[in-house]
Amino acid sequence: MARPSKPIALCSGARTKEEIERRLENEKQLRGNNDKLKPSSYMTKEAKKIFKWLIKDTQEAETFGNVDKFILEQFSNTYATYKELEIMFNNETDFAMKERIDRMKKRYTDQLPRLYNELGLTPSTRAKLGALNLHKEQEEQDPLLQILKKREERMAKDNGKTN
Repeated sequence: MARPSKPIALCSGARTKEEIERRLENEKQLRGNNDKLKPSSYMTKEAKKIFKWLIKDTQEAETFGNVDKFILEQFSNTYATYKELEIMFNNETDFAMKERIDRMKKRYTDQLPRLYNELGLTPSTRAKLGALNLHKEQEEQDPLLQILKKREERMAKDNGKTN
């Protein structure tokens, strides 16, 4: 089975500048707006807290769009239920009941890593994004690259005047 495609910001390997720009623009369009990212009314109070926390903490990175609402809700509900089961497990004294709770908890524990990966919430994904952002900042501050960029802009401008 083929691996799922990654956002261009997480990709490594040789790519042309045009390909990177095209993919970034395409991903931005597909992500869409994020003006309707609010938890649904059916969610529990704890799940709503988790949903709002995710949106708030990732807002600066513009990670999520309106189309991600459903996966965000699924993650929030799963994590809230997992936390609730964890509390029940810790407070339970009956061994048989603890085993039942533990089996239920395992179902949610199995779902969480997949949801983390789908949302890009794993430490490795964030580390890759951080490294890419740092590399981009260094490129923007490189004096030689700035000179070359100005030269390209001048040449494009001059070519536009002659046509």
